[in-house]
Amino acid sequence: VVLELGVPVKARYLRLYPRAWKAGGPAALRAGVIKCGTPALANQPIPAYSGTMCSAHPGNEWALFTAVRLTSFWEVREVRFFGNADCTWPLDIGEPVSSGDAWVESSRVTRGPVAHSAKNAFDGKSYTTWISSCAFPCEAGEAYIGVRISTPAAVRCVWLEQHGDFDRTAPAVELRVRDDPLAPWQAQNSWYGIQRTCKGGATCALAVFSA
Repeated sequence: VVLELGVPVKARYLRLYPRAWKAGGPAALRAGVIKCGTPALANQPIPAYSGTMCSAHPGNEWALFTAVRLTSFWEVREVRFFGNADCTWPLDIGEPVSSGDAWVESSRVTRGPVAHSAKNAFDGKSYTTWISSCAFPCEAGEAYIGVRISTPAAVRCVWLEQHGDFDRTAPAVELRVRDDPLAPWQAQNSWYGIQRTCKGGATCALAVFSA
């Protein structure tokens, strides 16, 4: 898309309307608002807005990646993706995606290893968890958990609840997007100093884009 403005200007906002989106609904639900900003630093407290790539666009797959090395593995209780900064407009989940699921034997009652699949992070039950297949250790950027959605959308808020234990909870994560399973992931936002435990509501919310 090329716009002839007549005079040099610096674009700071970009609003995209994919053809797959139907008209008639609330504009905020159909539009991906992207604001360029300064990347966050590891020593900044949360919330630390990291900005986004100016070339970012609504994507088909969104995922959270570990941004630090974990000595054990990554265990996530619940994760949700929203189309607005207030975490009130959840995106339709077509299919959970992940870097790989682990099989863990938790007790003798289970009679063998049990799969901790990606769908466990989207079932609304904090006692069921997704566990990454990478372990002992799990390097930064090696594990991810996310969703594949049927209609391209922009994520503007992420709700993340992790296990809480030191060796299986990431204090830093990065949000990435891609158009299809064969495309490379593109970094969008990152957060540092995340609380290892949250009790729901705003304590679990990570704002992505500023309107």
